[in-house]
Amino acid sequence: MDLVFYITNDSWNTNKIKGNGMKSKIRYISLLVPISIIVFFAYVISQSQNEASQPLNLELPEFQLQTLDNKTLSKKDISSGTYLINVWASWCITCRVEHPFLINLKDKGVPIIGLNYKDNKDDAINWLKNFKSPYEISIHDFYGTLALDLGVTGAPETYLLKDGIIIRRHIGELNIEKWRQDFAEFF
Repeated sequence: MDLVFYITNDSWNTNKIKGNGMKSKIRYISLLVPISIIVFFAYVISQSQNEASQPLNLELPEFQLQTLDNKTLSKKDISSGTYLINVWASWCITCRVEHPFLINLKDKGVPIIGLNYKDNKDDAINWLKNFKSPYEISIHDFYGTLALDLGVTGAPETYLLKDGIIIRRHIGELNIEKWRQDFAEFF
């Protein structure tokens, strides 16, 4: 790199810099930074996909929230039996992809509780009317308080709840492969 400095009154004047080497380094850095960011996020996504289904043994957190049909629901109401808890939202594109599979599970008798995550209540109700509801009940968690306590990172996510204990968690779309691998044995 060729830098030219002028000394005037015992101070460095860096206003004049010869640019051949500097321009190529700036170009190199401007390409390197976005590529590094893309590689980093690709790595993070691949790791989250590898760890998408996680066996757990955690107690369902205490909560008291309204359902989409204006009933109050709390932990004690779902502390016995085996359920899927599916985190969903009307704004979630992947939830729409996952939805037909959830309908199929409901038709086979799998009890599913919806956790409507940070969604406008009217939008959520209309979404279920338009696409059919796979849920026995759907909890409206507008502020994400229960979702935060569960450790939700985004929609969709699915939890296996057995007698008040969260047995499994799946991040992302629940499909036939993940169902057979991680959840089917409990139903």
